[in-house]
Amino acid sequence: MANGPNDFEEYPYFFLPRPKGQIQSLPVEFRWEVTRRHPAYVSFWEPAGEFFAAVLNATAQEEVVRPIAAVIVNAVGVSGAAPDPSLEFDELGDQGSSNSWRSGAISPLTIRGMISRLLVVLKPEEFRQIMQSMLDAMESKDDEVEQRMEALLSLQRIGEPLDNAFPEPLVTINPRMANGIVKRDVDLLLSEWRDRLAINMGRDRSDKYVEYLQVWDAREGWEKGTYFADREQTLREVAETLGIDDANANSRYRRAFELITGYQYSPAMWVRFMGIVKLSQSSVEALGRIARRRPLRNRASREVPESVLSPSEGTQGIISGLSLEVGRANEELLDLMIDISQRMDSGASNEEIQESLGIAGELNEVLDLLRSQFG
Repeated sequence: MANGPNDFEEYPYFFLPRPKGQIQSLPVEFRWEVTRRHPAYVSFWEPAGEFFAAVLNATAQEEVVRPIAAVIVNAVGVSGAAPDPSLEFDELGDQGSSNSWRSGAISPLTIRGMISRLLVVLKPEEFRQIMQSMLDAMESKDDEVEQRMEALLSLQRIGEPLDNAFPEPLVTINPRMANGIVKRDVDLLLSEWRDRLAINMGRDRSDKYVEYLQVWDAREGWEKGTYFADREQTLREVAETLGIDDANANSRYRRAFELITGYQYSPAMWVRFMGIVKLSQSSVEALGRIARRRPLRNRASREVPESVLSPSEGTQGIISGLSLEVGRANEELLDLMIDISQRMDSGASNEEIQESLGIAGELNEVLDLLRSQFG
């Protein structure tokens, strides 16, 4: 299977950043549970971890692979470290130990996270000029205290864009104020942000997440941090094992897909994510090559919302550099998958589908997998 990085040329076709804020909306334990099941994380956590840890003596191939793996893992929601997905939550050390943010409602902002947000909000040239201005000011002094003062003074001389508020909910809280005052101000800000972002507060179903992931693991063959093809079960088999009806198994599976990927389930989106761990490297390359060379066509409707087709504007870290490439690849692959699905629904054989696409035998593995999953 493709389960790991070799040649990254085709991987934008199996790479879609999490929607902004999706992972932060989950209780912290489940942030890890859904992340370690994410197919991109399963495939790229190890070279990404080597990049984050600045592991030395890399080969020429590793020098290329590691930063791209870090981009992908970063977009899944992990930065600064990439734990082994076989680890349970309580084996992660101090992460998640603070009761003040265990629900996910409030999260501590790290220095890394703050700098990442600056890189997202500021234009590259603005960021460079601001940092250079501070460095120049600090170099004029030898004493550490004076260096800090000169850097702060240089910041005071800069107006926009530093006086603009962050576009996302980001505030400081004065712990010296009474609890009632803090709560009142937070409630007002929450109301304003939810109106501005058109957020409708749904029902908290975190008590059901274990059931959702139980169905996912059995259906997809996930165990101890990786996916095993020989341990997959059909949803009917999963339902029989768990003592639930088929509809319930299907509903839980789709909910798990959304928790893990951040997007609503569809056959096209399943291939979009799971192809990287379910298909051979040659099939991954073939899908990307065939999708890329096809002209895009405007359709009256799509299987997924248009927002799914482009990366989140708020994706942290260095992922923003791949936005255009990934956005284009999303459309290309989705368009190809819609065509394949429509031809399958009409009863076309593998040979007929590939003939209509102008290829011969390149997608046999893909089509066989689709029929086994959705046929």
